[in-house]
Amino acid sequence: VGHPLFETLLARTCDSQAVARIRSSGSPIIAIMPGSRRHVVREVLPGQLRVAARLAERFPGAHFPISLANPQVRHVAKPFIDTSGLSTSVHTGCNGEMLTAADLVLVASGTATLEVAYYRKPMVVMYNASRLGFHILARWFLRTPHLSLVNILAGRRIVPEFMPYYRSIEPIVASATELLESPELQATTAAELEAAIAPLLRPGAADRTAALLLNMIDTLSAGKVPRR
Repeated sequence: VGHPLFETLLARTCDSQAVARIRSSGSPIIAIMPGSRRHVVREVLPGQLRVAARLAERFPGAHFPISLANPQVRHVAKPFIDTSGLSTSVHTGCNGEMLTAADLVLVASGTATLEVAYYRKPMVVMYNASRLGFHILARWFLRTPHLSLVNILAGRRIVPEFMPYYRSIEPIVASATELLESPELQATTAAELEAAIAPLLRPGAADRTAALLLNMIDTLSAGKVPRR
């Protein structure tokens, strides 16, 4: 049926001057998107900043714009950012400009990965949930080889994902470095992201969903399908 997020993104316009300001802050531009909920930011952002610190050693001119969704998230994130020692800037409500400017995105798992995919940007998907909770409960229910939305849509791994938890940042740093150092891999990833989301880039997702539900209700009401 599509996805309503893309209707919003298709209608979005970007401030070219804001894009230029972000790009002028350093090179490469490595955007950080730690999620929109406080507990997710608390779990994900520290690891993202540790990865960023390692990347800053390899790329001394790097700048790290950080997307914070709301004041509650900002309150959680600020202590981590202030003590990171990195070249950072904090952004709210301008993901379009930040992602347009970015060369790579460190992104928490979730809907944000679809937003990054819309901009065809190479990304590394991260999440760091409870290992104990995963082994006690979640692993018994998982039936998909991929956990990030873009890889699920593609049916294969097109972006590196490190979730539901990770033991070391070293593989994450390695994946990010490989993406930053390979224009060919960047181009391939952009093309694969475009292909993965192409079926969703059409308006009317809510209308189509409502039409399907109304049709189901009409079918049930007519007695064509036995009730359960």
